Amino acid sequence: MKIASWNIRGFNCTVKHSEVRDFLHDNHIDVLALLETRVKETKALKIQKKFKNWNIMCNYNKHYNGRIWVFSNPSTIAIVNSKIEDQFIDLTVHHHGSNLDLHLSMVYCSNDAHERKKLWSGLADVSSAEPWLVLGDFNVVRQTSEKLSNTPPVLQEMVEFNDCLALCNLDDLTSSGCDMTWNNKQDPNSGVWSKLDMVLVNPGWLASLPDSFTFFQEASLSDHSPVLVHVTNDSNRIKRFSFLNS
Repeated sequence: MKIASWNIRGFNCTVKHSEVRDFLHDNHIDVLALLETRVKETKALKIQKKFKNWNIMCNYNKHYNGRIWVFSNPSTIAIVNSKIEDQFIDLTVHHHGSNLDLHLSMVYCSNDAHERKKLWSGLADVSSAEPWLVLGDFNVVRQTSEKLSNTPPVLQEMVEFNDCLALCNLDDLTSSGCDMTWNNKQDPNSGVWSKLDMVLVNPGWLASLPDSFTFFQEASLSDHSPVLVHVTNDSNRIKRFSFLNS
């Protein structure tokens, strides 16, 4: 099973439609959270018709710009229940192939620090001891090393984020690929690189699916990296080996 998220930074462009179709097909995605679409609801259906074989859930009832679109492949995934908010869509999905029922939360966090507090509260409300995966664009970093810039991250914002994760019993899933998942694509003197896109899991997920891992791909048309989660308990998967040469 493969779960993905991608802040596409606007989805009105035809080129991006093709890019997302290729991403879904080439990576054999089962569930994708497309973030920051900036598509007005009056134009959404026309774009969604280009993805004929996908079920698409949006949060227009909570935010006028449809911040989050969730694509699910009906041949592999059934959505059991859902909760839609302005900064996240919470799902329970059934994967036909593995017969797994999983709790997923797809997040697009506000740029406004006050608005983010509502998300932290919302995640606490839906938290569960069952296998739970939370992924998306959080617009805040967990630690200072996750931002490269002339301006350091705001300490209070990091504290509030980490307090939420501790309360929900969430931590980063094992990952590889890009260390920084977003950059402002400016020259080195004014450039900013941050790890804003994350995949977080609870102990229930690690106990049930211990070999799951995340890969952060290189950014292409967007300024964010596509995020790909391989959901597996395959103990034969090649694991990373590291040593200290000293």
